[in-house]
Amino acid sequence: MENTDREPAAVPGTARRERLRRRLGLGAVMYVGELFGRRPESALDATGVEPARLGRIAWEETAAVRVRLLGSGQGMPELVLHDPAAYLARAPRTVRITAPLNRRMGFSPTNIAATALPVDLGQLVRAMVAHHSQLQHWP
Repeated sequence: MENTDREPAAVPGTARRERLRRRLGLGAVMYVGELFGRRPESALDATGVEPARLGRIAWEETAAVRVRLLGSGQGMPELVLHDPAAYLARAPRTVRITAPLNRRMGFSPTNIAATALPVDLGQLVRAMVAHHSQLQHWP
């Protein structure tokens, strides 16, 4: 007869899977918010850029725009900042939460979801450079 009062043995990788589930849960909440949001994904003007989830970023804070290729082959625009810590100090809470994970994966905290953009990446980069002529474009 088995002893059912014992605690189950730890399964290798369980803690890691649980952390991943929590992170994916946060992503799902953010995605649902995007589905029902009424804001454009990104707005540009002479003073800066305002991606929907990232908050306002002045051109003076931005060193470059880089298009990163994801595993799926899709490009993702990323703003390279002069001082990421200064931006993160005022960034929305969701950005501050996800920034360490982005950094571990080699990304900036300022990534723009390309799937939600009404224009292609080339048009977006050209518009950014048109608004801020000193902005570098890193492929």
